[in-house]
Formats: sequence, structure tokens, C-alpha cells
Amino acid sequence: MEKPYILKLKGVNYIMFDSSSGQDDRTSEPQLALYKKAIAQLKIDKDSTNIFLTHRPMWTYNKIKSTYYYGNLTQQIAFKNLLPKRTLFVSGHAHYLQVLDMQTDYDQVIIGNSGTELVKVGNTTQKNVDINKHMANFVYSRSGFGYGILTESSKTLKFYKQNGAHTGECIWLSDKQHPSLICQ
Repeated sequence: MEKPYILKLKGVNYIMFDSSSGQDDRTSEPQLALYKKAIAQLKIDKDSTNIFLTHRPMWTYNKIKSTYYYGNLTQQIAFKNLLPKRTLFVSGHAHYLQVLDMQTDYDQVIIGNSGTELVKVGNTTQKNVDINKHMANFVYSRSGFGYGILTESSKTLKFYKQNGAHTGECIWLSDKQHPSLICQ
């Protein structure tokens, strides 16, 4: 695992974290300890606003064959209450676009739809989704090749198809007591 680091830009910490080697459906005490120690060394201010950039998504909601895929268990356990409330996870790994507005956990944006083999998730917005006993206010999913652009000044994520056509956008409301996302 590469050592994580922070890039500070206009009042937001962009935290780069290597989660590429962890398993999604299981964890171990050594892996949990490694993740917790790596974050503790960054000495993140509990009142800060953070965008956590990592390979594997902490949260996702997709059924692959007959099994649901909920995200990375190691991150879910290791980072619970360790990071400031105003932390948004942005990742790839899962080959689709998905935004999860979590009720009590960190919100998640997955921009993995530029991968080589896409996973179909449909073009849906599901409300009140149970993600293995963690509730999402909504899960916004989009299939097809594309990319996303984050506008740092307004914390707006704009999504585009491969041909550049605008497909939607989400605004991260980080200034609320419990941060949330609004998507259209």
C-alpha cells in the first residue's frame, strides 16, 4: 500500500488513499490496523471538509449474478467515525457511475465508467436503499462509458457520456450538519 497524502485546495482536503490491495467482502485485523494507522498519521482536523480519493468504493449497491456487492468492508469498518463527518468518498474500481447519499455514513461517488468492461446498473435512482444494514437516502446509477468532472468551487460533480453529452450532475452539500448529495 502506498502512503496516503493530503492536497489542500481552497479549504478542502483532497486525501489520496491507496485501497487497491484490500478485499471487498472480508477483512482482517492487520488490514484494519494498517488503514487506521495510515489515516491517523495524516492528522486530519475533525472540523475539516474532505474529499477522499481512493481506488475501491467504500459503498456501492449492485447485484452481480446472484450476489449483492456493497463495497469495501475494510474501509467501512476502519474508517467508521475516524474521519470528519464532512468527508465525501470518490472512487473507481466498480465499472459504472453511481452516487450514494448515505443516511449516517460517508457519502460515496463512483466514477468507474471509463473502465474496459462496464457493468450494467441501469439508469435509475432508488430511494431508501438498505446496503447491508446501512441506509442510503438514494442510490443514483448510470450505465455506459463516461467520465465526471468535479468543480471545486461549488462542489458540483458533472457527468458526461463518452461523446461529451451531459448526463447529469450532483451537488455535495458539505456545509450541513450531516452532509448530503442532490442529484439530477
